[in-house]
Amino acid sequence: MRTPGDRLHPVSKWPIFALAFVLALQLAVVPADSATTSDVCLDPGHGGTDPGAVREWVDPVSGIKTALLEKEMNLYIAQQVAAKLTATGYTVKLTRTDNATRLGNSERAQICNAVSAKVVLSIHLNASTNDQADYFQVFYGKKLKDESFARTIEQHYAISDPLDPSKSLTHASVTNFANGTLLKSKAPAALSEGLFMSHGKEKELLASNYPASSRADSVAMELHKALVAWLTSR
Repeated sequence: MRTPGDRLHPVSKWPIFALAFVLALQLAVVPADSATTSDVCLDPGHGGTDPGAVREWVDPVSGIKTALLEKEMNLYIAQQVAAKLTATGYTVKLTRTDNATRLGNSERAQICNAVSAKVVLSIHLNASTNDQADYFQVFYGKKLKDESFARTIEQHYAISDPLDPSKSLTHASVTNFANGTLLKSKAPAALSEGLFMSHGKEKELLASNYPASSRADSVAMELHKALVAWLTSR
């Protein structure tokens, strides 16, 4: 406590101004992963001890084997979609940013809800015991909240057929899926299965420069196009 005999020494304002300036810079540069609000929440499926679908491609000439893990390709695709969105001014949140993280479906929804995302897209690739099966499919959780968004994704996704690039890959019907990420997300949410990574030709394409294959880039490009179509229609 100051007594009546104490003298007040003048305090320079420059350190205060300098501190304020530094704080302002720190507040302005916020990493995308820590953003408090986001236009889009991208959810790379699987992760950690859950690899998702697993396949192997063996090069017929060199004999080199490439292990294809869905979790790794899901993350790569999500990162490419995020980069394309941020380049055009949208803010993006990823539910995971590495392949070591494992999340439950409810946790994924909580992450998206925490940033007040306007839309949520869970990114997956499909697989089957039938190595000839190959098509795109998108799912919604709640009809009133999600179906319109899912149908927009389906309408604007037009990746080429791996066996005949002059044609588009076949689409399966948009349908309901009781997935916790979709059901518990407050924003319109959908789950995409970009292609079948178990298909013979798809495995070959995905193994090229894995995981950064041109085929994975094509999936990212189509999902980005579909997301922008939704965002610009709101």
